[in-house]
Amino acid sequence: MLTIQALHKQFQQQEVLQGIDLHVQDGEIVALLGPSGSGKSTLLQCVGGILPPTSGEIFIDDTLINGESGHISYMPQHHCLLPWRTVLQNVLLAQELSGTINKEEAAEWIERIGLGDYLHAYPHEISGGMKQRISFLRALLSPQSLLCLDEPFSALDEITRHKMHIWLLDMWKKRQKSILFITHQIDEALFLANRIYVLSDRPAIIKAEIQVPFPKERTKELLETEEFFQARTQLLNLLME
Repeated sequence: MLTIQALHKQFQQQEVLQGIDLHVQDGEIVALLGPSGSGKSTLLQCVGGILPPTSGEIFIDDTLINGESGHISYMPQHHCLLPWRTVLQNVLLAQELSGTINKEEAAEWIERIGLGDYLHAYPHEISGGMKQRISFLRALLSPQSLLCLDEPFSALDEITRHKMHIWLLDMWKKRQKSILFITHQIDEALFLANRIYVLSDRPAIIKAEIQVPFPKERTKELLETEEFFQARTQLLNLLME
């Protein structure tokens, strides 16, 4: 799926990413965990073709994509719904850009995520959690097989955020896209990811690659286990080094 080799990114004389090597397998959820300002968003922008790497290579399915856009679907920190478009129209936006519109499928998925009554509502008429679900669904229904999430739930309160975690995993099981997501929250990384890359402060290097030891089926009870606490402590120590 995604392979990044020896990626460097420099702005003028400041190096942001220093020799990043990582991969995402088909149907896998991978987290990028690191302190604020470490270059995590810059890395996603390189993958998405918004920024060209200074050096190094980015491949999707053995195709070099350095500096090319259109290979990933993307969900930013803010929902970025267009206020003049309805819920359905916002979900269809990525499909419109790719020329593969399927209104029936989009309406079915909106119903499936519990927002069928808001199909023709506008963003100002729905809650923050609903907006995040719509933004995620828009990315999920895009034709690209790799979904990149940039701290998608950071603006939500803790209860809503955890509900979104459960919901994301449920949607992922149904669609089986590959997901690369940014977070600076240890619990979020452990609860959602199959693997975690721990980044250092800027200039960012990969400090560690962690295989998450939990089964694919995640429930809120996992957060209260000794295994979760031990894994959390391990990651916290890595971040503090």
